[in-house]
Amino acid sequence: MSRKFGRGQYRSPELVRVSGTSPQQVGDSAPAPTATSNGENVSLSALHPGETGVVVELAGGRGLLGRMTSLGFTPGAEVTVVQNYGRGPLIARVRGARIALGRGEAGGVKVRRRPV
Repeated sequence: MSRKFGRGQYRSPELVRVSGTSPQQVGDSAPAPTATSNGENVSLSALHPGETGVVVELAGGRGLLGRMTSLGFTPGAEVTVVQNYGRGPLIARVRGARIALGRGEAGGVKVRRRPV
């Protein structure tokens, strides 16, 4: 289901595209598409309260990846940010549970924003 890329990075092959280009765009001289507010991949700590995203990548060491996976942060899981003051812990809802994460933990979870 998910594959290991590099040291401590897991990506879901169904959800991640390489550099945001489609096969037709490879080799074209047109500039690469820019990220928009809908559908861009960002860290979980970049989402505002009420915003929802889908986990596409986890980055970190073995311990952090094990913790995040056991808490339910797996590729394809839907995550909603409940509280994010920009500093201190972030509270997110994943798989029906409210989870408090430190900034470093939240920075290692990459999500694709869901349109509002």
